[in-house]
Amino acid sequence: MTATSGDEESAAGREEPRPSPKELRLTRFFAAFAMTALVVAALCGFGWWRAVRSRTDLESLSPTARQELFDQALHDNPGAFVPSWYAPGIAYTLRPRQRVSAWDDTFTANALGYRSGPPVKPAGTFRVVFVGDSWTFGMGIKEQESFPRQFQALAKDLGASPGHPVEAWTLALPGYNTLNEIAALEYFYPRLAPDAVVLAPCSNDMDSSGVVLPNGSLARSQAERDEFGDDQSRVYRNHQVASFTFLSRWRTCFRAIRAEEERLGARKVPFLLFFTAIWEEPFVHRLIAESGVRAPYVITPKFFTTGRWRNPPPFRHGTPKANRIYGRMVYRGVAETLGWPAAPAAGDESDVPVHLKVPPGDWVAASDRLLAAETAKSIPEEYEPGAGRDDQCVGPMDCATGLTGKATTVLVRRRAGANQLSVVLRRLPEVAFLYPLSVELSIPSPTGGTRSRVVIPADGAETRSFSLDLPADLPAGTALDVVVRAAGAGIAPEGFAGRSLRIVRIGQE
Repeated sequence: MTATSGDEESAAGREEPRPSPKELRLTRFFAAFAMTALVVAALCGFGWWRAVRSRTDLESLSPTARQELFDQALHDNPGAFVPSWYAPGIAYTLRPRQRVSAWDDTFTANALGYRSGPPVKPAGTFRVVFVGDSWTFGMGIKEQESFPRQFQALAKDLGASPGHPVEAWTLALPGYNTLNEIAALEYFYPRLAPDAVVLAPCSNDMDSSGVVLPNGSLARSQAERDEFGDDQSRVYRNHQVASFTFLSRWRTCFRAIRAEEERLGARKVPFLLFFTAIWEEPFVHRLIAESGVRAPYVITPKFFTTGRWRNPPPFRHGTPKANRIYGRMVYRGVAETLGWPAAPAAGDESDVPVHLKVPPGDWVAASDRLLAAETAKSIPEEYEPGAGRDDQCVGPMDCATGLTGKATTVLVRRRAGANQLSVVLRRLPEVAFLYPLSVELSIPSPTGGTRSRVVIPADGAETRSFSLDLPADLPAGTALDVVVRAAGAGIAPEGFAGRSLRIVRIGQE
């Protein structure tokens, strides 16, 4: 479910160039809907949405300008999806058996709603089911160029599984997270009858998945509880951050992976983890060790998922050449697991090891150092609305203005010596009917965190300051998940979005 900020040296690939003027217009368009169900949630397959850098006020645009911008946006987020009402955990599929022109490809979705072959497995075929998001799907390239198909071609060339043609079946879509992926694998398992499974986690697969709009495009939900149990969608634009909620969501993902590993083991189906984009090895080793996952795993070097190895904007996923390298990497893992002929060595960084167990090392300490360093670079100790603050806004809101719907989450880095959080909120005259408005402020932590309920009055000063104790168990340097939940939200007479208040400042004392 990969996504990138595009800024220099980000955890998701800061080596990327600055966006083009056209791309900026589109990202401004999506960001303008930041508190409605119309924000595109393009996560590890929604990378085009995650490139938000600035804002456009849709209410200031003419109807014609809005329509033109929307038409351009549909190129990046086409109306190709339908909700999986029969299995809500999957979230959505492509429109089954429909011709789709999207992500620089034109194809016919199969009967299950994926860009892959027929569901019925041909007799005598050895089927490897690849489960993942937009990187596994191959966003921005043809299906035959994607790494599952490159794996299939290499298996044929090397004579793997003699007498049983190897087929790569891709159960992957843009925007899926780990929980969507596993739900899809379990639901479709009887029809696909895999002989082996490759799950390809992406570095933001703990983000909330999208919801399907009436036109078939994807959006970020604000009104529904997400699959992780949160009452708001969460998108961490920085994929390496020392946040309690960030780590909690990853642990939820890996508990699900461990449970799936046990189910596949009971069915005697070999299982491999292929970490696609964009990972730091210490963090992967930590997650594997903490979760007790025993499956072999391969980690794609970060180098091969950034810079020249990405296709042009707006999709910014692996190029055809990069996917050939990924196909070879995953073949090494499958061959090691199944005893197939080994792939010839390339003699470079693509000759990645196949980890049959976690290598020796204190991976918790190593990853803590990595997360703390990234947090120090990207998360300030205070939040004030403005440009360049997007890494701080995890929940649905307009980070540039502080305008908030019913609930959101903002990251601030805990300052040494600070004991209290100061939150400055402003009443919105355009939704005066909401006030007095009850608001809950909270910071989750391992021991339960802290919370406070405050009220924004209907009269008096528009701006009010409130305090909240900082949890004692979150050390200095940690990214605090500051959660703001209003009792309600409303739509202004001339507005597009539900709104409740404006966050003016979050500081520490």
